[in-house]
Amino acid sequence: MTELATSPPAQILFLITITILDGVFGIGLFFSGLLIVGATVYQYNNDLLTIWQMCASILVGAIIADNIGFQLGRRAKRLGRKLPFNQKYVEKFYGFVEKLGKWDILVVIFGRSFAYSRPIAPFVVGFSETTQIKYLWMSFVSATLWVGTWTSIVFLSVEGFDALN
Repeated sequence: MTELATSPPAQILFLITITILDGVFGIGLFFSGLLIVGATVYQYNNDLLTIWQMCASILVGAIIADNIGFQLGRRAKRLGRKLPFNQKYVEKFYGFVEKLGKWDILVVIFGRSFAYSRPIAPFVVGFSETTQIKYLWMSFVSATLWVGTWTSIVFLSVEGFDALN
């Protein structure tokens, strides 16, 4: 392996990229978050990054992906009634999003927790009346909980397997 591929900036960029791919609307439906887990285990076992560098990288990637999905939802909302969809279903969808109202934080937190809803939740919240600043905070909270949980699982798994040897 080349020195460039194992350098911390390259590893950090790799983690950010795969985290974005996992969380962006459209792409994330076909991209497994297990690649993130595998990459972090590999990087941890080979001392390529510290646990804090991995956490920060994945957190940044998750927040970027969430905000891309949110912005796509915002833009799709503007186009929704102009697109050639059955307007009855478009109106039902808008009604569903309006009912989310103050529950949008739960949609973001629980949406991040499950693989197939991870790329969809930010898109759906983009249709709501949630402001960009409020969404940025919700994204930060949900991504921090998600990264903390998975990093703990990976870290404890790796340390647990090492203890067996």
